[in-house]
Amino acid sequence: MKFSKPLQLRRSGYALMVVLVLSGLGLVVLAGAFRWSSASTALTGRNSNYFTAEAVAGSASEKVAARLSKDYFFSGPAYVDGQLSSYADLIPTGTETSLVNDYDFSNNAGVLNKISIAKISNWTFGTVQTRYSSIQGSNAVFRIECGARDHRSARNPLVRVQRDVKLASAPLFGFGVFYASDLEVNPTIDMSFSGRLHCNGNFFCAAIGNVDLLNDVTSARQIFYTAHPLDPTSRPTRGTLRFSARNDSNVNPWLLPIGTNNTPLLLRAILDMPPAAESSSSTLGKQRFYNKADLIILVSNGVSFARCGGTTVPWTNVCDMVVTNAGPTNTYWVTNITGPGNSSAGNGKAKGKGGNGNNFVTNIVAYSSSTGIQTNILERLISTNGSFFEKRENKTVQLTEVDINYLRTNTYFRSILGRDVSSIYLGDFRTNSGNIFGVRLVAGQTLPSLGLTVASPNPLYIDGDYNVPTANLGTTNTSGTLPSAILADAITILSVNWRDTNSSASITNCIAANTTINTALAMGVVPTGGGYYSGGLERSIRMLEDWSNKTFTLNGSIVVLYYSQIANQPDTANAQVYKAPLRRWSFDRNFSDPAKLPPGTPWVRSTLASSWKTRP
Repeated sequence: MKFSKPLQLRRSGYALMVVLVLSGLGLVVLAGAFRWSSASTALTGRNSNYFTAEAVAGSASEKVAARLSKDYFFSGPAYVDGQLSSYADLIPTGTETSLVNDYDFSNNAGVLNKISIAKISNWTFGTVQTRYSSIQGSNAVFRIECGARDHRSARNPLVRVQRDVKLASAPLFGFGVFYASDLEVNPTIDMSFSGRLHCNGNFFCAAIGNVDLLNDVTSARQIFYTAHPLDPTSRPTRGTLRFSARNDSNVNPWLLPIGTNNTPLLLRAILDMPPAAESSSSTLGKQRFYNKADLIILVSNGVSFARCGGTTVPWTNVCDMVVTNAGPTNTYWVTNITGPGNSSAGNGKAKGKGGNGNNFVTNIVAYSSSTGIQTNILERLISTNGSFFEKRENKTVQLTEVDINYLRTNTYFRSILGRDVSSIYLGDFRTNSGNIFGVRLVAGQTLPSLGLTVASPNPLYIDGDYNVPTANLGTTNTSGTLPSAILADAITILSVNWRDTNSSASITNCIAANTTINTALAMGVVPTGGGYYSGGLERSIRMLEDWSNKTFTLNGSIVVLYYSQIANQPDTANAQVYKAPLRRWSFDRNFSDPAKLPPGTPWVRSTLASSWKTRP
């Protein structure tokens, strides 16, 4: 019993030691936790500072890229090349965002408030984007580099961002199909197309027939496997949409440099005559086909006008309408007109139609009252007296008709230019209540030696085979074709069987025949809305005949930039207006060669981000 107290004391001492040890361990753990927390907080802070500085440096590169893109779109590559030194000063400012107030910017040499920018790839013609190998154009790569650091502490990191931007331009007709707005593809029968398709709007497809798109398809917005929301068409069955290559949404748009936004209304200006005060070297002036043309022909109710290579051309050298009562020394009277099916016209107004075995003016014998001499005048380039009933518009169309074969064989215009005419601007500005006025191309199976571009603000009609050797009719062989483009308010194909006299008759009297057209076509459409379908890609090229079981062969490029302003009646798919053909449509690969592009081809521009990264 005498040993109980010391034992109790020893046990109490052991407990105290255990408590002290555990307390010490707890303090060690707590200190470690504090150290870990402090390190973690510091690491989180450094990461936050790094990523914030990266974002700030990225904003500087974005600002330069945006200016680079804007200047390229409006002013072109030469202007951009000359502005590189000025881009170095485009650092973000506190008035744009207060987030940059605590940051210093520097270029690669460490110079504050400067950005490094250099062209690392010169302008070259070739593939403009490796992802879409089919597009050929001119492109260059610019490298933007910028550093940013939070200057509130010397310990904050300096972060450098490197951004490569590819500026590219491509010929508009280098695309198989190009739409400036929404693109709809909804054929009722099977359809395929071999060229690159791009639209700056949405892509819609809810076709009844199968659709095979054999090349890359891109949309600046979205690709929908449904109809346009304003399309009222009922399609109880659906075909299959098959992409044989890439199909991408949200890509950068391709824009025509007209000095303003690329809306259909504003893009239509490239077909209009320029106002008197507009310079032909202005941004829009460079895109107007009036300013590009070798030969300008303007028809009006009063005095019509022609100019070739800057030289005013006497109207009697252009048109088979001989001016009457112009004075005692210039009075001409038509006394005889020869040609299949033609009759005399005593007032000098001859109605005819060239090519394909139809009526045409072959010879006019004129008499001058001042000299008493009869003179033979060969058929002229222009006839202004043709007309037919246009069922879609439900109006008579008065025609200014262009004889392409005459243009090809006549030496008059060649003597002015020193070469063949390669581009024509033709505007028919006559007015007549209840009628519309259009342009028709006839006898165009063989073009002038340099090829031919025809542009008109009017609706345009292509009569018969165009730009195709006889041996290649109905094929995709374009080895014998010449560079060709046609741009108009709307474009209608009249087959080799077309007859003006049957135009108002039942569709059973308007039976088409196989027809081949080899050309780029740029036209307007009537957009989906108001209870109507636009007609889509499949009906963007208009028709007025029964094409059932007949083949319409097209080798070229299809471009829709604007909405039709003159031929503006919607496509109702009325079987009394037309019946759809078998479509054999292909991209003309000649247009991938810049030497084989149609005269005056517009080029569209885009900004393509090549890469983005941080660097030490």
